[in-house]
Amino acid sequence: MGLMERPPSEVLDRPPPADEAGARCLLGSILLLGGDDAGKAGRAWCFATVEQGDFHGLPCQVLYDALKRADAAGQPVGDIVVLGAWMRTDGAWARLHEATCQRPAEFVAECVQSVAVPCHFQHYWKILRRLRARRALARLGEYLMTLAHDDRCDPVAMVEKAA
Repeated sequence: MGLMERPPSEVLDRPPPADEAGARCLLGSILLLGGDDAGKAGRAWCFATVEQGDFHGLPCQVLYDALKRADAAGQPVGDIVVLGAWMRTDGAWARLHEATCQRPAEFVAECVQSVAVPCHFQHYWKILRRLRARRALARLGEYLMTLAHDDRCDPVAMVEKAA
């Protein structure tokens, strides 16, 4: 059965497209990239290219924001001990604890352990960016559904304008 043949409730009740494993791999890659020039260049690319909205889950958004801010503050993002101390003083540790409902160190460790090869960070980002676009498309569909049920809108004019 094709997507258009399914009842609307079956399609709309689905969770938004996300890949938490891919998000954790990207975060783990950022943490594992070395302190050499290649690692610094990889992290710089990530912080210039990856956006917080590329992550669907709040815990990943909170950790990414903390990593980006730590890097901007000159903190060694790859040194987990120093990063953890900075996150505690910055308040990011508490925000991460609140977002994950688990110990932040465990969440960070899960991100690091999920990475097979840190140099694949661009691959993980491409997956997340594609899913972000799908989430935006799903939100657009939800908006169109609200318009379809709004008696104040002229559906014929809207369809003609869209075409």
